Amino acid sequence: MTTANPEVVRLKVGQKPSRETRGIVMETISNLRRNRSAVAGFIVIGLLVMIALLADVIATHDPILSMIGLPGETGRLPARPPCVALLGCADPQHFMGLDLNARDIFSRIVFGARTSLRVGTLSVIFSIIAGTTLGLVSGYAGGWVDNVIMRLMDVLLAFPSLLLAIAIVTIQGPGLENALLAIAIVSIPIYSRLVRASVLSVKEMEFITAERALGAHPVRILFSQIFPNTLTPLIVQGTLGVGTAVLDAAALSFIGLGAQPPLPEWGQMLSEARNYVFTAPHMVIFPGLAIMLTVLGFNLLGDGLRDALDPRLNRS
Repeated sequence: MTTANPEVVRLKVGQKPSRETRGIVMETISNLRRNRSAVAGFIVIGLLVMIALLADVIATHDPILSMIGLPGETGRLPARPPCVALLGCADPQHFMGLDLNARDIFSRIVFGARTSLRVGTLSVIFSIIAGTTLGLVSGYAGGWVDNVIMRLMDVLLAFPSLLLAIAIVTIQGPGLENALLAIAIVSIPIYSRLVRASVLSVKEMEFITAERALGAHPVRILFSQIFPNTLTPLIVQGTLGVGTAVLDAAALSFIGLGAQPPLPEWGQMLSEARNYVFTAPHMVIFPGLAIMLTVLGFNLLGDGLRDALDPRLNRS
């Protein structure tokens, strides 16, 4: 006999969280605090979000302004290495040096955090909304509806995600908005199949059968009873998906299909400096480190959330 998962707590519209619900929330937070990967990822992502929000305050220069011709700027400007006064540098201070157009790399890294996080977050939100809707309908309806939707998802999954994104952006035209849309489209099958699997495992449980017997509308069953059971895998996959989206956006910008100059974006900065790895390594190192730390932070946070939200992995 199939029984409902005792860990699942369902709330009616307008109902305040019960003591049991609050206990589960506090237990999840406690599990996250004990998970070192989650704490490290949360710290990294928190710092990145603060940098993105306070970019106008943190940046020392205009990210698209060239230093050529400005008062006090002397000597070699294009591709100048980092200059920090505390380390004895007498030239005007540029913490991460200048790029080929004599723009401050530190300021471009700071504003690039805002660009990359916006692309990663918005693309994941779009793909989660579309994928969740398709997965709910496919898993609950079944039959030919399920077959049509899943075959479409299989077609999308048949192509490597980055190559499909490149094809979409090539058709639509280069630009950050089109890159965001392409990344979102190629991620939809991941969330739709994830949600469908959760729906198939829940819709035959006794509490769903009872709802049907009481005459509840299918839409109500989907969004008030089944959908809450898909949140845990969606949260984990969405967190991991932001890091992947940031990496894909950087890849598209690197080949000239994403962010266009002079917009500060880490992948585009790497593209400009790819021929100067040995003569001006600072132009490659700092954007590369920014991408690496961002993806690492989301991966660590996603792994920690998976361990904290899955009762089977929790240890008392």
